[in-house]
Amino acid sequence: MIGLICDSATDTPTEILKKDFVKMVPLKVIINGKEYKDGLEITQKEVIEAMEHSIPQTSLPSREDIFDAYKSLIERGYNEIFVITVPEKLSGTFGLFYSTANEIKKIHPNITIEVVDSNSGSLGAAMIVSKVAEYIEEGKSFDYIREQLDSLINGKSKVFFVVPTLKYLKAGGRIGKVSGTLGEILNVKPIISINEEEEFHEVGRARGMNKAIDKMIDSFLQWVGEKKLEFLAVAKSGEKRETQHYFDYIMSKLEHLNPKKIFTGEISSVALVHLGDGLVGVGGLLK
Repeated sequence: MIGLICDSATDTPTEILKKDFVKMVPLKVIINGKEYKDGLEITQKEVIEAMEHSIPQTSLPSREDIFDAYKSLIERGYNEIFVITVPEKLSGTFGLFYSTANEIKKIHPNITIEVVDSNSGSLGAAMIVSKVAEYIEEGKSFDYIREQLDSLINGKSKVFFVVPTLKYLKAGGRIGKVSGTLGEILNVKPIISINEEEEFHEVGRARGMNKAIDKMIDSFLQWVGEKKLEFLAVAKSGEKRETQHYFDYIMSKLEHLNPKKIFTGEISSVALVHLGDGLVGVGGLLK
């Protein structure tokens, strides 16, 4: 049987996490020196409140939690396991899952584990996790899914997002190839994506959030082109009325694409720490 593990920064929907063959391992948010398990011990609202006074930090999942996730699936008869994480260059999570997998395989030599870098984050990674879950439920083989993952990650999936400020990306050292010091003074907002080198990079920019969101939508539609969209994902951070307005606007502009499934939701607390309140983003998975 095939099992599936993801980390909390993939923002995998609850409906997927409830499946018997799926396990989620939480990263951690650190506020004033105290650690909280993402999605389990702290809410977005609590993180945003903390960010008003200081900049929280994040850390990797505990090796114990990763080990327990593997163990839980193996004890229930899952002898082939996929692990899907956020990009290796943005987090050490991939490496920790990989090294723990090697320990597991020494104890259980008949277990097959494939640790996969999603080259995406938040709902971008969630779409990949969801597609693998779909393949598993359809009875596809481990080798078949492994072959499909390459195209799912490299070419068939993409995310774009806009944030009100680059302050938190800068603070976390994850700003990549996004340049914004002068732009922030002029209220210029970059449209950000993740490139093949797993770095955040600009795909465009516009003055003010309204124009930036329109440009983000245009960038997404250009990426989709004439191709068919299987999954559409729209995400936000925080509960500001303005952010919800942007979120609803994006949905209204993209529903005509008629994807098989639409994922909506808020980014994880871990992602919130690095991206800030007021983010809006869109992602897609092509057929």
